[in-house]
Amino acid sequence: MNSPRNPLSPPAPETRVPQVSPSRTCPKTRICPLSTRHKRSVPHPFAFFANGWETPRLRHPNRPSSDQVFGQVLRPGRLNIHTAVALALLSLALIPARAQAPPAPPSPVDTALLAKAASGDAAAQLKAGDTYAAGPGVPRDPRQLAADLKEAAAWYLKAANQGNAAAQIRLADFYRDGRGVPRDMAQAVDWYLKAADLGDPTAQGTLGILYSVGMGVGQDYQQAYFWLDLAAQVPGPSQARCITNRQGVGEHLTTTELSLVEDRIAAWKAAHPRPVAPK
Repeated sequence: MNSPRNPLSPPAPETRVPQVSPSRTCPKTRICPLSTRHKRSVPHPFAFFANGWETPRLRHPNRPSSDQVFGQVLRPGRLNIHTAVALALLSLALIPARAQAPPAPPSPVDTALLAKAASGDAAAQLKAGDTYAAGPGVPRDPRQLAADLKEAAAWYLKAANQGNAAAQIRLADFYRDGRGVPRDMAQAVDWYLKAADLGDPTAQGTLGILYSVGMGVGQDYQQAYFWLDLAAQVPGPSQARCITNRQGVGEHLTTTELSLVEDRIAAWKAAHPRPVAPK
């Protein structure tokens, strides 16, 4: 039974019930006020393993959370040790193995020959170029073949700049065929001319063909006859072919033109009494 209130005691404090604003009600039920547990939180860095990159959102009190569904495997601020180990192993498995570069193949050129070629010996430079062009004697992949041909062209250029006719012809062939260097018929003709001026019959016969068909140069039957005649007068395996080609080109020349060409041939022979032997 309640005791009578003492008239001298202070009045009891009035209890006030807080009013809930409609803007502060839960967006799901519109009944319960929002509390701290409904606030948007920053997801755990590895939370996507549990909820599949679920976008953080306001969660209804009656809706189970990810922790309730998956147990306590992942919890913001605390990572299960077994899960951490599994994630570490998974990350290591996903890291691709670093591709190791294949070992560089051994140089097909002897080190002593390379040292001699590097010292400036034209014959050694020519031989080094030939060795690189021929290769080690085993099939080469396209990348290695391109690298060897480029190295060969570099050694041919060094020997050709010293007046080696064989190196000049090989370099001209490289420019004509686009091997080791970009294809350039103008460069090819230039190096053929330098070797032909030295008396090389191979370069002379090649120039005669180029002038007769107009490849890399303008078609000129007089020039073609001039070089083919010089090449045909040097004994060698290509002598008969040069004679045949010279006769075919001579049919396109008049008597006056042929006389002028023969005078040029005589003057060249006087300036080059000893032609270079065929290689």
